[in-house]
Amino acid sequence: MRVEYKFINETFRPRVVVESSLQAEVLNCFLEDAENSLPIYLDLIGKAENGEEILGSSSNQVGVDFYPDRISIEHLWANDENGEPLYTEISLSEAKKLLQNLHLAKSSLK
Repeated sequence: MRVEYKFINETFRPRVVVESSLQAEVLNCFLEDAENSLPIYLDLIGKAENGEEILGSSSNQVGVDFYPDRISIEHLWANDENGEPLYTEISLSEAKKLLQNLHLAKSSLK
């Protein structure tokens, strides 16, 4: 899993490169929501790593629950072919790495 910035609708947007297009959609929205709140998201991951559960955190596009071993991310307005919200889970270390890669990718644009 890696983060790239692509020029979309006249602006650079973070994009996750993964095999599953549905997972990519959820993770891309997660990154877009986290882009301007990196310290907050990293702090929530740190709390989860210390054993806390933080449930019901939501932004513009996704709702995120932080658990001691993973985060679950649910798209707030996109559904799959069965009408269920798009959803994925990733480990805390994957989430932290994605956010750190987002920071690096964003810094490379300057």
